[in-house]
Amino acid sequence: MVAMSTKRVRGFRTVRARWFVWVLGGCGAVFLIALGFSNTVARRWMFEAAERSARDAARNGARTVREALLSVEQSTRLLAETVETAPLTEDDLDQLLESFVRANPRVFGSAAAFAPGGFDRARERYCPYRFRAGESIERADLAAATYRYWEKDWFTPYERSGEPGWTEPYLDEGGGNVRMVTFSVPIFSRDSARSFRGVVTADISLDWLHDQTRTVRVGETGYSVIVSRAGRLLAIREGRERSRTSPSSTWRCARKAASSRRASCAGSRASRPLTIRS
Repeated sequence: MVAMSTKRVRGFRTVRARWFVWVLGGCGAVFLIALGFSNTVARRWMFEAAERSARDAARNGARTVREALLSVEQSTRLLAETVETAPLTEDDLDQLLESFVRANPRVFGSAAAFAPGGFDRARERYCPYRFRAGESIERADLAAATYRYWEKDWFTPYERSGEPGWTEPYLDEGGGNVRMVTFSVPIFSRDSARSFRGVVTADISLDWLHDQTRTVRVGETGYSVIVSRAGRLLAIREGRERSRTSPSSTWRCARKAASSRRASCAGSRASRPLTIRS
């Protein structure tokens, strides 16, 4: 009689064990792929949601500034029409300018600058100016030889063009003595010749524009800027983590917004510019 001994096959030698390992490994690989894909999709979705939020915030901020500037334009046109048509004395004009500034909290100052003989045939230069000084409204005479309003960018170009418009930002030394932009409206004689008489202006302080950018919140590290058509910086609001965004990237964003004639620009942590059409 021959005795035969049998040994139980253990480990990975059985079909069942091998099948279990392969199935488990395959499921694990599928799970890791799915997890990585879902993380990628989730991160992309979160970034796109943050970008949409930043774009909406910048667009709302641009709309607020645009509507405010349009309001200033309309009120200045009305002021210019009054100066052009009404028979005003010096006191009348002073009171009119002061009332205009008081009634428009966005306006820093207002001037009526006349060409030679434009206000009074016997007077070569005349330019009363009313502007804010704290809580009061002060008066200045911009016809002084030290100021020479007839050489300023808010006067000369509009004498040539005959059309209203905004200046580039500048420091108004000898006038309001703040950085500002000015909306100028030309006025003309009422006869058939329609000769140029001067301009009526409204000044917007760059500090006011800077205050408007504070309402635009673009996450924790984003920033918003307002630039002129020529690419000059008007106002900027930076995020709380200022060091993460370099000044050069801020200027690149501002230049891009200006070159495309857009009103504002916001950057994310990765300094991706978002330009908002005006």
